[in-house]
Amino acid sequence: MKQHSVLPGAASFYYQAGSSAVLLCHGFSGTPQSVQEVAAALFEHGYSVYAPLLSGHGTHFTDLEHVTAADWKQDVEKAYEWLASRHERIFIMGQSMGGTLASYLASSAEKAAGMILINAAMEVPCLAEMAEASTSSFIAEGEPDIHDTSQQEIAYLHLPVHAIRELVGLTREVEPVLSSISIPALLFKSAVDHVVPPENTTKIYQSIRSEDKTSITLPNSYHVATMDYDKHIIIDQTASFMNRISALDQPVLGKGHE
Repeated sequence: MKQHSVLPGAASFYYQAGSSAVLLCHGFSGTPQSVQEVAAALFEHGYSVYAPLLSGHGTHFTDLEHVTAADWKQDVEKAYEWLASRHERIFIMGQSMGGTLASYLASSAEKAAGMILINAAMEVPCLAEMAEASTSSFIAEGEPDIHDTSQQEIAYLHLPVHAIRELVGLTREVEPVLSSISIPALLFKSAVDHVVPPENTTKIYQSIRSEDKTSITLPNSYHVATMDYDKHIIIDQTASFMNRISALDQPVLGKGHE
């Protein structure tokens, strides 16, 4: 089946800078546009950044009906491998479902130096409930959950029930592997999130084995925090975190290191 063309501004992007790179994963129904401002700022801090467009996203919502969680996992695996062939040190970063996928990668990626999650999803009650109650193939989605009303995210306003169920399945698959994550971790959660309850981040923090882990609450942002009032906190704290890890000048630590 022929897919629709990628929407203007929604494509993957790669900013090439230093030997350390960030794989930056966008969320469910969104695009790399939602993380572009954060990516540009991290690039200014000297980090290469690759933000891939996930399968079924950034075109037309009907394209999302024909992909699975396995496609999204393959997307980020390929993106990680591409970066690993070009960069000495890689940080894995993701927002919402992108945080779920980042957690999936961090549980096994041997070259990952650290993990940064923003409102990562392990449970999405509102979407799961709508999908279970729906008698149609698609459901209407509200406007993106952003406190700053001047921001406009490229995102679908209708969602396939199939894709929502794939998202729910992905979260259920990833949650049990959190305990295998031992790399340094920086976790952000919005104090008010109408999509992914902040308790998701608390659960991740408690589940991962990382000795070096920090959780930061964003006081003035909703779910799409990379486009919201506290994005400067995400940028500053992420840059400081990656600078600190990079400055340790130790071999990159992978899965199972203690």
